[in-house]
This record gives sequence, structure tokens and C-alpha cells, in this order.
Amino acid sequence: MLRQTHTFAEMEVSTLTFTEICGRLKDADYQHAIMEDGGRVVLDMHGIALTSENVGATIEGFYVCGFMFNPERTAVLLVRKKKPAWQAGKLNGIGGGIEDGESPTDAMVREFLEETGVQTFEDDWACTVLLEHGKNFVWFFRSISPMFYGPKHGSSHEDIVQTNLDWLVASSEDRIMKNLRWLVPLSNDDDVAFPIRVVDRTTPGDMERKG
Repeated sequence: MLRQTHTFAEMEVSTLTFTEICGRLKDADYQHAIMEDGGRVVLDMHGIALTSENVGATIEGFYVCGFMFNPERTAVLLVRKKKPAWQAGKLNGIGGGIEDGESPTDAMVREFLEETGVQTFEDDWACTVLLEHGKNFVWFFRSISPMFYGPKHGSSHEDIVQTNLDWLVASSEDRIMKNLRWLVPLSNDDDVAFPIRVVDRTTPGDMERKG
């Protein structure tokens, strides 16, 4: 049920998918949807989490990051980064910045194609985590697909790595972006009601320098 209140809308979303929420917001041309805790999530028109603390806050960077799992759910595709320098040599999720006019899902489809050469579609991705860290906001997605297998030839010329989940959780910080050790298993968990909003209040670091 969608109800307009001034420039805001309130929508009960406990039975809706993330894609359906964003679609309804765009179709209704609402600026924001304010949804509170207790079985509901907090999103604006592009899925940005909002609370009384950060509605007026300035978010400078908007990003997506995706994890494609094999059908057996034992491995995930990651990219071995060449740049920026602080990520070089480490495994990270596949993604990048959201461009003007894109929804987060649109950006995920585009970034995955650019980095892997594999065409996916909006319905292939489900949002799992909405992460706010410093002045950046990241939508994390998952896909469970046989497209996991096969050659990957992206325009970024970075290696796409089939990564065993047991190895990932036990890996050291010099080999993988450290937050992937909890983001990837969380995104692979079917017992979680997604999307989950996470506000990282630690000193801005990895996400602050993401690019």
C-alpha cells in the first residue's frame, strides 16, 4: 500500500522485493519512501537508506557491488583488483559507481558486463545489503547462476576469480577486502530477510577510498 504524505510516501514493503520497491517508487514518481523498522526497510527512490539521523546527511559516493555464486553455493566470483592502488592485488566484489539516471540494479547489470563480459539482467540480481560508510553508500547484490561458469573477458582486464567460500572466510586481509569475509556469507544466506541496512560507524577507510 502506497500513501503520499507531502513530498514523501510511505509503503509497507515486508512482502515486496527490492526490485519491486524501486519499480513502484519510480512508477509513482515519488521522491522518497520513508519506511521504519519492524518488518519494513528504509529506502528513497534509488534505494538509499534513510533514518532521522541521515535524511539530511550528504552522501557523496554511490556504488554497487555484486557477488555471483555458483548453483552449488560453494564459490563466488570476485575480481583481483589492479586499481586503485590501495586495493591492488586484493580480491573484491564486482561493481563500481552508479551513473546519472541509473538505478542500482541497472548499474549492477552494466558493471558486471563491463568487468566480466557476461550479460545479465535485472531479475538475475537481488539486493542483500545496503551499506553506509562515511560519505559513501553501497548496494550489495547477489546472483545464483550457472553463468558463474565459463570464460570471463571484461574490458577492465582484471582477473575474475572463482573463489571457494571456505577459503574466503579464512583468508588474510592482504589477499581480500576484509569486509567480504562477512558480506559474502551473509549474501549467501537464505534465512535472512533482505535487504539489510548496515551503517558502518568505524573510522572511514576502505569505503571512503573506494573508486
